[in-house]
Amino acid sequence: MGYLIANHVKQTSGLSWKEGNLDFTGAQMVATLKLISVAVCYQDGWGTRGTTKKVTTTKTETAPAQLHAYAAAKKIDVRPSVLEFYSYLLAIGNLLSGPCYEYKDYINYVHRRGDWEKIPSPVVPGTLRFFKALACAGAWMYFYNIMGLNVDFIEGETWRALPFVIRVLSLWGTVVAYRMKYYAVWVISESMMIFSGFSYKPASKEGGKDATGGTDGSGGTREDWERYVTSHILSVEFNPSMADVPRHWNICTGRWLRHYVYERMTAVGGKPSFVNMLVTQLVSGVWHGLLPGYWLFFGTSAFIFQASRVIYRYEQGWPSKYRNAYLWWLVKVVVSGTVLNYAGATFVVLEYGESLRIWRSVSYFGHVWMAVVLAIGFAAPPRRQKQA
Repeated sequence: MGYLIANHVKQTSGLSWKEGNLDFTGAQMVATLKLISVAVCYQDGWGTRGTTKKVTTTKTETAPAQLHAYAAAKKIDVRPSVLEFYSYLLAIGNLLSGPCYEYKDYINYVHRRGDWEKIPSPVVPGTLRFFKALACAGAWMYFYNIMGLNVDFIEGETWRALPFVIRVLSLWGTVVAYRMKYYAVWVISESMMIFSGFSYKPASKEGGKDATGGTDGSGGTREDWERYVTSHILSVEFNPSMADVPRHWNICTGRWLRHYVYERMTAVGGKPSFVNMLVTQLVSGVWHGLLPGYWLFFGTSAFIFQASRVIYRYEQGWPSKYRNAYLWWLVKVVVSGTVLNYAGATFVVLEYGESLRIWRSVSYFGHVWMAVVLAIGFAAPPRRQKQA
């Protein structure tokens, strides 16, 4: 991670990517996640073999280390060979080494074990996913280049002269247009993962549960090709819960952050705190680079997610007809879109002064909303509902 950060600084990679250039840090970012995950998973496997405990007798017995369910399912008992490691590092990717996936899954796929024992033809789902990527690329070119919803627009004087509501809505549209570039690249990656057969998920009787007991994204008992989907576009752009958005955006990296940072800050059986969320978001910021825009976005988003959770707790005390009303859903979608894309503007412009200028141009409305919700939640916390 330190070597990655040093190269982010030397290459000023964030500014290069902002200008439309590419450098090797994109591939190196994913390679860093893979190297850390292999090391940690091997350590987990080594720990379960080497941990001992004293019992009431004079004997010493081997006891498994306490691991979270996901870690226990992905631990590595045998150290990868050089060939296996570099095969894992460089295979099935769109940015040389991306996206990030687990070594144990990859090696099972290579040897056609478990879920990959029998893989059906991937031609139709892979082709459909590739055309979805072309659609995302076309949307990015149209909105970003033809309609002019781009970085130059929100950094220019014309945008600042627009009415407040138009500034807010156009800021929303600009950040959405910027994301279309990511969607295009990620969906191309998804199509490659499908064509290789790696993304295949056989039918499960567990209703879409994976080996850890958590949802695997398959959405049910039918077979699908969503094992390594990178984003759920509609769930990002039209999600009524801001706290739920990270589950659908850059899913492979988000999964890594959850299981290698967020969960490992808490003992097995313990309850994660807001500090877990804040540290995880800041680690994500460092991983992207040291430019201020990343830190401003990920630091702010941690508080935004916490405010969204406060609203959710209040909702649980409402009658279902109000909580599930379409109008309330629409209000939440609009608020979620405007606030998150307000924060996301700093991820686009990256420079500190320019980021603050854009926020100031819209009266810091996202921070005001966040502060008000958190203050109300602190002064009059929602009542906890009795569990059945």
